[in-house]
Amino acid sequence: MMTQEELIQKSKEDILALLQGINRPGIDNILKYLEESTYFTASCHSHHQFHGGLAVHSLGVYKEFEQLNTGLPEDSIRIVTLLHDICKAHHPKYDHICKGHHGRRSVKLLSALGLKFNIGEYYAIEKHMHRIKHTPAGGTYGIRDMIRHYLHQADHRDAATFPKEFDSYTTNRNPKYIVDSYIYATCKKGKELLIDNLHNNHSEFYSAFYKLIP
Repeated sequence: MMTQEELIQKSKEDILALLQGINRPGIDNILKYLEESTYFTASCHSHHQFHGGLAVHSLGVYKEFEQLNTGLPEDSIRIVTLLHDICKAHHPKYDHICKGHHGRRSVKLLSALGLKFNIGEYYAIEKHMHRIKHTPAGGTYGIRDMIRHYLHQADHRDAATFPKEFDSYTTNRNPKYIVDSYIYATCKKGKELLIDNLHNNHSEFYSAFYKLIP
């Protein structure tokens, strides 16, 4: 089992390596900001409430996103997962860059640092706290909502299942996590829309379906 200090150090090393692998304008400024700010020492406000918890959570979201087998570009996955909560770190030069909820503050901070987004990445980070509630006309999400859906799912999966100890990814999963994983594993078109619909309207489905899993 990792100690807290070992987990924090490993998270820092992994995050920097993943971001260094991105060929995107502004990424050097992002790396500098992470090193100069409190990104690797800050905690999250409502979960991962310990020294270094922000970075541990961000890497956890990346790992959860990767498990969902989305087929989305790796650069996009790294950007939205590792940087979606970047505004929760403090830096005297940038702390007052923008007002509003933390998704909006994060995209404004990243824009100020010169990171070049595509529309799906920007929208995913800005709206990552909120589940999608509209139904697209064609029955499947476009790229903008697709990245947002997966970031929302990965963010909540990591926040809800992080164990009380610091040895990540060895804890028991709740029924919703397990059932959703079965749906994602089918790799059927439109599974993202199905999951959002179930989350929005059919919470009782999970307890019933979970009982059927061998």
